[in-house]
Amino acid sequence: FKPWANYACAYRARYGTWPVWNQKSAANMSQLVDRVGAERAPRVAAHYLKLNNQFYTARMHPVSLLLQDCESIATQLATGQQVTQAKARQVDSTQSNLSNAEEAKRIMAERRQQRETSSC
Repeated sequence: FKPWANYACAYRARYGTWPVWNQKSAANMSQLVDRVGAERAPRVAAHYLKLNNQFYTARMHPVSLLLQDCESIATQLATGQQVTQAKARQVDSTQSNLSNAEEAKRIMAERRQQRETSSC
């Protein structure tokens, strides 16, 4: 009950109305507890409503997405970091730049090796 209560109160605070309770949301909440544990689930459910990820906000934070991403949301809660699309793009771009730099170093090393081998 606690995960649903935390979710519902946070939902009402954000959207000004109570979320829909039905068999699917009940099953999702039960699975949430199974996946992140009874102690962590209420905090994860409430934290989910604080996330401003465009994917969640465009759909108004349904329980199904909470369940889908519950481990990620639990990690974000534990670390105090929100992963937004902009942040994910930035990380991806940084990794792409690092990969390109590594590739350039590899090519330069190969050329250096070829020059050293051909000069003998």
